[in-house]
Amino acid sequence: MEALTHPPRRPDGQWDQCWRLRSACVDTDPELFFAIDSPSQNAALRICAMCRVRTECLAYALDERITYGVFGGTPPRWREDLLRRRPHVESWRDLLISARAEFIRAHLPDTDA
Repeated sequence: MEALTHPPRRPDGQWDQCWRLRSACVDTDPELFFAIDSPSQNAALRICAMCRVRTECLAYALDERITYGVFGGTPPRWREDLLRRRPHVESWRDLLISARAEFIRAHLPDTDA
C-alpha cells in the first residue's frame, strides 16, 4: 500500500477551508465509505484515522445532518446519537473550531513569551 502524504496541519490550528482536497480518502473509492457491511466500514474508519482533516469532515457531516456513510472518522450511528443528544447546536463547525482553539491553548506551550 502506498503511503499517504498530506500537507502539514497549520500550527495555529486554523480551519482548513480546502479540507476535501487534503483528506486521506481523496483518491479512495467513495463506495467504501457508504458500505453497510462491518469490514468495509472498518476499512473506511482506518483511513479516517490517518486523516488530518477529520474534524472538518465531521463538522460538515453534522452541519448537513448526514446520517449515512462514514464521515470524520465516525459511523452513522455515532453521528445520529450525537445529533439527538445535542439538538441545540446550530453550527458544529463553530463549536469544533472553538474546541480546537481551547485544546491548543490548554495543551501547547505559549509561543508569544
